[in-house]
Amino acid sequence: MAEKDPLREELNNLNDDIKRLRSDVSGLTGAVGELAEERVGRARQSVRNGADSVREQGWHLRERSRKEIAARPFVTVLAAVGVGVALAKLYDFASRR
Repeated sequence: MAEKDPLREELNNLNDDIKRLRSDVSGLTGAVGELAEERVGRARQSVRNGADSVREQGWHLRERSRKEIAARPFVTVLAAVGVGVALAKLYDFASRR
């Protein structure tokens, strides 16, 4: 009867442990990858929702501005001239310093 070599048996056990460890690491890597994909997907959707909201608010503001300008064209021109004069004064004041 052949005796089992204790060193050989220990090496076989170690090889088995390494195989299980590789399998566990592979499983963890897959799980982390899936979690990262899920979070990136949620972040993308959140950014899309925010961009849609900003786009919609901008559209409403543009439409409201168009209506205000159409309703009061003279006041709009006076306001634009007033803002232009104020900016010119600020620029002149800043350039004197």
